[in-house]
Amino acid sequence: MKKTLWLLLVLPVALAGFLAACGSPQVVYVTATPSPAPAITYVVVTPEPPTSTVTPSPTTMPEADRIPVLSPLEVSEERSRGYMTFYIKIPFSDADGDATLVDWEIASSTGTGLQVEDGTVEANAVVQKYGTSVTGTWECGEEEYEVVLQITIGDAAGHVSAPQQVTLHCPGVEPTVTPTPSITPTPENTPTPEPTWTPRPTDPPPGPAKVRGSLPDSIPCVSIGEGACEWSYVVTFTNESGTNGTIGQIGRRYIDVNGDVWWSESGEWHDEVIVVWAHGSETYDSWVRTYGTGDPGDPDLRGGTLAVSWKGKDALGNAFSGSVSSLLEAEP
Repeated sequence: MKKTLWLLLVLPVALAGFLAACGSPQVVYVTATPSPAPAITYVVVTPEPPTSTVTPSPTTMPEADRIPVLSPLEVSEERSRGYMTFYIKIPFSDADGDATLVDWEIASSTGTGLQVEDGTVEANAVVQKYGTSVTGTWECGEEEYEVVLQITIGDAAGHVSAPQQVTLHCPGVEPTVTPTPSITPTPENTPTPEPTWTPRPTDPPPGPAKVRGSLPDSIPCVSIGEGACEWSYVVTFTNESGTNGTIGQIGRRYIDVNGDVWWSESGEWHDEVIVVWAHGSETYDSWVRTYGTGDPGDPDLRGGTLAVSWKGKDALGNAFSGSVSSLLEAEP
């Protein structure tokens, strides 16, 4: 607000006439007596009107909107072992999200001794506000009757929904039909047949394992240069017994046309684990080559012989061994 300040330094008589002509403003008289000459100062203040402050009041939800609201009930049924069970689904929403109780009442019934228990709402506040459901179960029992159930939902503030009712018809236990056994008359003087025994083949005793090996009659030479050959070969092991056998060592000998015996730098025998299952077969593959240089360390095996040997034990601890040989062809 704008304030108007009047500062007048006049004689007392003239100022009094002026104030009389101007109406009735608020006047404050301040008198000072300085030395040597007195002076009077007048201050006129126009008062400011009071400023009003409006405090908004909080929005309050109407009481009618805070009551839980039930949607139409949904009923399904199931029969198990002759007994009927009803499942009553109760959709509802609660604006405050504080629904806690499902109240069940028997409105009417043609049965006797029926009882019902109240339930609780487990859904949290968020889903209650947007809508959720609870499901109750009614087990009919053995008797046939009809019952009308009344359902309401209450919240923590004491609000109770409008009631809804559902009528259930319990048909009683479905009887189990037991077929009557039929009796076939036995002709008189008919001898009772004696049992016939069908002989079963007897398996031979399991062990010891019989593991045999086989190679082709000759192994072709694959040329890898002038006078040089490589021979690749596969040994097939066959177990002719009912006991598993495990080969633990393989031996390889190479015999040239002069009768000299050769083997690899690691020796004639090396460890190898080959399991040959009962009545099954397995293979072992390897290769050997000669370069035809004539050096003492480069034997000429063309036209010579390959001999493969093996040693092992079966599942009962019995040892077995064997060998097989084949011709190393001289020309590609």
